[in-house]
Amino acid sequence: MKPLMLPLVISTVLIAVGSSSAHAECPEISEDRTICEFASDAAERMALSLPQQISANMTLEQVYAVENHIWMTVTLNYSEGELNRSVEAAGSTRGMVDSTMETNTKNWLCSAPDLSEFIEFGGAIGYNYRFIDGQRYLSIEVDSCS
Repeated sequence: MKPLMLPLVISTVLIAVGSSSAHAECPEISEDRTICEFASDAAERMALSLPQQISANMTLEQVYAVENHIWMTVTLNYSEGELNRSVEAAGSTRGMVDSTMETNTKNWLCSAPDLSEFIEFGGAIGYNYRFIDGQRYLSIEVDSCS
């Protein structure tokens, strides 16, 4: 192969790989709509009603879409210190609490028909939990309900 042809071949391969990867991330869910377009529209609609109190201890602050993902930022209405004291008083560990959060988040998403259908069609939903002072706590991403 001539030296001048090599950059053209590499560029062609990278474009082909990039476009097939993007297509895999954004499969069509109807004749005129991809999962990424759906995620973007859903995130925009949800963001209109924010902030939203979702429980006594949690406030949904932000919703945004990245490709086939819908990400939500949830603020816990307590500090990391308060969480640690509660965990210790209950005789538990942060690892156990984190695991329970992950399990409960997945169970909730996968038991809601609209959300589980979004995930089954190739979408993913992620939660970024943070403490009341803004410090990051836990990120949970659900891309499968099986």
